Amino acid sequence: MKRKSYKMCSVGALFLLLALPLGAIIAICAVAAVAVGAAIALIVRFCKQARAEAAPAAAEEKPAAAEEKPREEPAKQPEKEPEKEPEQPAKEPEPVPEEEPVQEVVAEEKEPEPEPVQEEEPEQEPEPVPEEEPKEEPAPVAEEGSETDRLENITEEEGTDGTVLRGYDARRRRFVVVRFDKSFTARLIQADDTTKSYYSQIKNEILSYGAKSRMSWKRETFRMGRKTVARMRMRGKTLCLYLALDAAAYDGTKYKVEDVSDVSSNEGAPCLYRIKNDRRAKYSSDLIADAMKGIGAEKKDRAAEDYAAELPYETLQALLARGLVKEIGVSEVGEPVPAPEEEPAQVAAEIAPAAEEEPAEEPEEEPVSEEEPKEEPVHAVVHEVKAAEAHTMMADEEAQASVEEGTRLADKTKAAIVNIDTLSEYFADGETIDLKEMKKRIPFLNKKVTYVKVLARGTLNKKFVVEADDFSLDAVKMIVLMGGKAIRSRRA
Repeated sequence: MKRKSYKMCSVGALFLLLALPLGAIIAICAVAAVAVGAAIALIVRFCKQARAEAAPAAAEEKPAAAEEKPREEPAKQPEKEPEKEPEQPAKEPEPVPEEEPVQEVVAEEKEPEPEPVQEEEPEQEPEPVPEEEPKEEPAPVAEEGSETDRLENITEEEGTDGTVLRGYDARRRRFVVVRFDKSFTARLIQADDTTKSYYSQIKNEILSYGAKSRMSWKRETFRMGRKTVARMRMRGKTLCLYLALDAAAYDGTKYKVEDVSDVSSNEGAPCLYRIKNDRRAKYSSDLIADAMKGIGAEKKDRAAEDYAAELPYETLQALLARGLVKEIGVSEVGEPVPAPEEEPAQVAAEIAPAAEEEPAEEPEEEPVSEEEPKEEPVHAVVHEVKAAEAHTMMADEEAQASVEEGTRLADKTKAAIVNIDTLSEYFADGETIDLKEMKKRIPFLNKKVTYVKVLARGTLNKKFVVEADDFSLDAVKMIVLMGGKAIRSRRA
């Protein structure tokens, strides 16, 4: 019946295609498409029904087969079960020996643990045997301020590259030189009142134009926006002002400026002006005005502040504690000085010189001093003596004999050391030098010093008569070889 209906539909469709116009044909095609869709739906539905009818038949066959299999298996299972039961006890002891080796392994792991402990014990024993504890004691030398705590008879020298302290280390039994790096703030704190007033005056002048300041380790920088207009720093004990100016523009003027553009750290402010006196401090205002004019800055009304009052003097130890000064190196000078245990550390610095003086003070050596005129012609030939060569140019016995005894009584209340090259720098040829003159002319020598020892260093090309409390042998040789005299104070 279905096939006949399909044929009738197709014949009807052809008849309509031949008899109807185009619009009608399109409508018929649409109807035909719907019919085809309906036919496909019928076919799909028919297939689903066929599958649904086949599914229960297959389900009935499967349980039948499943029922037949369990009937056959139960006959076989009772025969196999008794055979497997004796095998199970044979398998049970198998895990037992497997656990035993696990326990043995654990025991073996525990046994080697004490073995390395025993090996470490002999390693720990030799550690206390080498008594290196006294060697570890010098480690505090690297700590800030620790070296200066042990120094006695300290003298301080100020240079452009840092501060140098010279003193005697009683523990090392040597004279040592300790070098420090001072920050700009520390240098200002230890500067004199005049330098502090120059700093306050110049800073107020720069800030009156609206500049901003920034303090760093070595300098204080002033900027207008992002442009650097000025810097201040200390070189030795002199306050230096760096400005954003062309130094060549001031050649031949009253402004004695320097061009430091060759140093990379002076980029932005290559014009150096050293503030050495009141006149230069006054002229600095003109230079600052020129620098500000170059960037279009105008001076404003601003209340001046006393920046010098914010920088009260502090000792080196206090600055070390604040971190404004850093210890950068320690070096030893000369040979170790034997120090008896009975005498205090403060007197240890003079023990060796005193021991050297004793033979010179003995009456037996007095005639030896008569040999000096014999050496005079040799000394007259020498025009320059170096510390490194002095010990080879004269015997120690001759140097000891050439030391004369003075009338001044030595006072060891506060001692210091002075080098030969320092005397050559601050005194003229032929002068007589004593402690009073040293304190007058040597700027870094403490004015409260009562005892001074002269040491050999550098080169000497002048004739001096030096009166001091003590001399090193090489220092005596340098003085005598130049035709001078070394006069030592009397001991109490």
